[in-house]
Amino acid sequence: QGLSVPSSVPPCQLIPVFFCRRSVYWLDALPSERNNFDTASLFSGSLEGIIQPKNTHINIPRRPSPVWTVSTAALRALPSERLQVLARPQAPSLHWMPDRPLVSEVSEAVLRAVPSARVCQLAQPKRLAPLWASAETSGDPSLSEAPRCAGVSPRIDLLATPKAEHRLYRPDRDVAWPVPPSARAAVASDRLLVLAKPRARRALSDGCDPYRVSSPARRAQATPRTLELSAPLARKQRQK
Repeated sequence: QGLSVPSSVPPCQLIPVFFCRRSVYWLDALPSERNNFDTASLFSGSLEGIIQPKNTHINIPRRPSPVWTVSTAALRALPSERLQVLARPQAPSLHWMPDRPLVSEVSEAVLRAVPSARVCQLAQPKRLAPLWASAETSGDPSLSEAPRCAGVSPRIDLLATPKAEHRLYRPDRDVAWPVPPSARAAVASDRLLVLAKPRARRALSDGCDPYRVSSPARRAQATPRTLELSAPLARKQRQK
């Protein structure tokens, strides 16, 4: 029963909220800086134990300084045979090889050696044959003698023939072409000069009346079909 009862809220924490103004809260009076309902932080026993520093073990004495005195017995002590065996550094493996120096030394015999013809042939870079080269010129050993010497059938020869151009096809004219003397000495007629002049265009606001109706449009008579189409529908007419 006690858990089912809702908790009471102090009057100072009641803040009216207006849905018409989001993210804005209105208070009758500003809350006091400090009141009796402030939240106090409480630590549990486990949390207090975790935040405490770790204690040093009782059997481990604290060393006052990194330099400490060595006893006379430790200075005069002689190591045992087992300790001497363990103190020896580990020997490298039999197959271990040291790193090669950055600058290798070349012997005199290698410097004075003369390469053979086979070595010079292998030292040449490989030359790739172009795609259009045949097997004979490229020296491709993967092709046998039969495909190299094979003949072409008439059908393959016909299919390999490029398509001919249309008889009415005319290639593009050169950018610069000769002009005949008759065209240079030609005189344009008056009609040609009139047509060569550009059309004078005026702006819409330059002496233009969009509401002016021409005289032919005023005297025009509508056809019966136009009057029939312009009449409203019978089902949409309202009785007066």
